[in-house]
Amino acid sequence: MVAVRTLTEKLERIRDSSTSPVEAGDIFMEENGGATMNISQCMIMKNDSAEDMECTDKIMENIHLLQRSMQHGPEDTYLLCQLGKSHSLDKIFADAIQYFTQDLGSPLDFSLESVAELVESYGYALLSNKRYAEALCMTDYEQYYNQSPDYLFLLGLIYMNNGMFTQAIDTFLRCRGDREGKTEGINSWLPTYNIAVIYECLGQMKESTSYYHQCGNYPAALERLLRFPLDKNNI
Repeated sequence: MVAVRTLTEKLERIRDSSTSPVEAGDIFMEENGGATMNISQCMIMKNDSAEDMECTDKIMENIHLLQRSMQHGPEDTYLLCQLGKSHSLDKIFADAIQYFTQDLGSPLDFSLESVAELVESYGYALLSNKRYAEALCMTDYEQYYNQSPDYLFLLGLIYMNNGMFTQAIDTFLRCRGDREGKTEGINSWLPTYNIAVIYECLGQMKESTSYYHQCGNYPAALERLLRFPLDKNNI
């Protein structure tokens, strides 16, 4: 039996050599208006150093505005969440986690979309900060979001990063279906790709190949298939 550490190290190598389906932290939910940054503004700037610096300056300005507002309402759940998201955008994940944790300690209505976004943002911040074991606390919210492909995809990533591959595959399979999420592909090729990666790490190449093919024209899956030796046993 292959050690879990060896499998997770192999998973890291696959990530490094291929386009990741959803980088931890890439799908923090955006808000329009107010002092909140839209994450898509930063994503389109990340390859341009000058614009990237401008984006960083805007994020810091946003954080300062929110912090000043917090002086008038230190327990404001909206401001706490926005501070967490802004720190995540600036990749200050430890601070983001503190704000999210404080916010989640407040009385919340888990039926609200904004609360679902808070939970997901917290989970991705934990992953981005490589606090994988701690991120398993996300299972506490399954009772509220067990039909949400966005939440289930996050949970699958958490299991995946903890070397809990059976649970990860089962959870990614639950993502797939007709229920739409907030991210394109979250109910189809994204979880399917991650299942294929897990099977590749486990050395189960026939299963891995099958799931890569199920990703259709998803570029990362096509790239992985090109790395596979031509073997009829993998088809």
